[in-house]
Amino acid sequence: MNIKSVPPILGFIFVIIILILALRLPCEKSDIINFGLFISTVALAVIAYSQLKALREQATADFLLRFNREFFDNETNQKIITAIEENNPLLKENNGEFTCYQIDDYLGYYELMAHYEKKRFIDFEMIDEMFGHYISLAYQNQEIKKYIVQLRNETGDARYYKPFADLANRVIEIEKKIRSSNSSFDITNK
Repeated sequence: MNIKSVPPILGFIFVIIILILALRLPCEKSDIINFGLFISTVALAVIAYSQLKALREQATADFLLRFNREFFDNETNQKIITAIEENNPLLKENNGEFTCYQIDDYLGYYELMAHYEKKRFIDFEMIDEMFGHYISLAYQNQEIKKYIVQLRNETGDARYYKPFADLANRVIEIEKKIRSSNSSFDITNK
């Protein structure tokens, strides 16, 4: 039996039971019908809630898939990721190949993730699973740290990249916990 056909079947059975009770029991038929309507309303609310939850999860997954593609299909982002992983200079002023605008655009993805997570549009666990490694590396990169400090000092606004920093610190804390709990883990499983 298909799981999607179960709620309509249960609803039909419920209506039949209410009709039988209304015809058989000596109490007020309107009381039985009102009770049936109450139970039906509660059941519909539960079904609607579960459907909305499933739709939200689907929308989150679709959003992250699109976000993932946009982020990783961006050639500049790929080059920045490689430069960070290889500990190469980033900014042109430091003999790297990127402008401040390109670094801002790259870090802007992480800022958006942090904002969306704060608004509960996406889950932290999904961000961590899909982007945690890159967030951690970017935040721990000394050149990016200096860039953020310089930007905050120049503007007099400590809010620049604060959501990114908060998100990165949470990711880094999880990485530390995982590393400490897996310190005896042997990848060869001997």
